[in-house]
Amino acid sequence: GVYTYQVKAKGYAKITDTLKIDKDSAATVKITLAESKAWDGATKTPPSGDGTKDSPYQIEDGEMLAWLADKVNGASATTVYAKLTEDIDLGDNPWTPIGMDSHEFMGTFDGNGYTVSGIHVNDVQNAGLFGVIKGVEIKNLTVSGKINGTENAGGIAGQAKTSPCVFTNCGNEASVEGESAGGILGKIHSWN
Repeated sequence: GVYTYQVKAKGYAKITDTLKIDKDSAATVKITLAESKAWDGATKTPPSGDGTKDSPYQIEDGEMLAWLADKVNGASATTVYAKLTEDIDLGDNPWTPIGMDSHEFMGTFDGNGYTVSGIHVNDVQNAGLFGVIKGVEIKNLTVSGKINGTENAGGIAGQAKTSPCVFTNCGNEASVEGESAGGILGKIHSWN
């Protein structure tokens, strides 16, 4: 029969291939793992999952994280559920934060204990891995790199809007600069 196999190891690019053997034969597969590469700053690839609570997007690299940013920022997503499945290196390429005014990130983002490194955000109003969030739960996530906002800047998110936002087990190792700056969150915006 024909079989598909996948080999994944932390710090290495995954390998997926097929193997054809018949029932009377044995087969040996030789695999050489290559170190994983940082995001190229341009490629965007849809992840598996459908973005729901029962089937969250499975984000395994910078290409998929950039795709998520485009989906949220383009207003083609409302409430999103996503989960990291690997450490992600954004390669110090310019990063467009996930969520913006009128197209906030809403839902749950589970870092699953992984780190997004090599983030580079510069000269945007709401700077962070996430730009503007609303009614979210962000958990089990660490961010490292450099974040510089013109107004609000945070390692995880630049601005949170009025709905409750929950951060659990999150860490920031990025340098953060902005008018309203914080390690995890830059500013909470509320209307009275």
